[in-house]
Order: sequence, then structure tokens, then C-alpha cells
Amino acid sequence: MKIITLEGNDMPAGVWDGEIKLLYAVDAGTFFAADTVDSATPFDVIANVEIGARLNENVNRQDLFLGVQNVSQGVIKASTTVGGALAPEVNTDRNEELRANFAHPVAAGATTAMS
Repeated sequence: MKIITLEGNDMPAGVWDGEIKLLYAVDAGTFFAADTVDSATPFDVIANVEIGARLNENVNRQDLFLGVQNVSQGVIKASTTVGGALAPEVNTDRNEELRANFAHPVAAGATTAMS
């Protein structure tokens, strides 16, 4: 299985933007990037999220939707949502690290495609 990671640019999110700065698969319960996602082994996905100062004044919730897709067949093999309630903060950027757990094995032949 192939791991596809998403890396944002090095620029901070604009004041009205929310951005995923980094998204990567790790071995379950660790911060070590996974070389592969085995079909029978649980894994986690870590997302570093930044919310600009003005947007952060108006948001009360964040949700990140993740899916594992068999790219050759276009079939979603597993999905999850992480996030939760936020307390708006005035004139402050928000930087969060979200962890999604894929505890159930992914069907054989799946390739992770995170977006």
C-alpha cells in the first residue's frame, strides 16, 4: 500500500482562511510516519490545522473528514471524522493537531488517499 501525504505551503493561513498544513499516516499511537499501511494493522492520521485570526473569531466547530480509498477501483474502504467544538478567540491564530484513528483493518489492496 502506498502512503500519500499532504503538505501545505510554508505560508501561514490568511486571516480569513483555514488550512491543513500537514497530513500524514503514522503507526497507531505514535508520531512516527508509517512506511506503509498494512491491511490488518490499525493506524492513525495526524493533521496539523491552522485557522486564521479573523476566521477564528467566528468559528465554533472544526471537523476533518478522512477517507482511505482504493485508488485503482475508486472505492472508499474506510472513513472517519475528527474535530469538535471550538471557543472563538479574538485576534488570535489557532494551531491544532488532530489525530484520527483507523482502528479497523483496511481491506486488502487499498491505497491511502488523504484529502
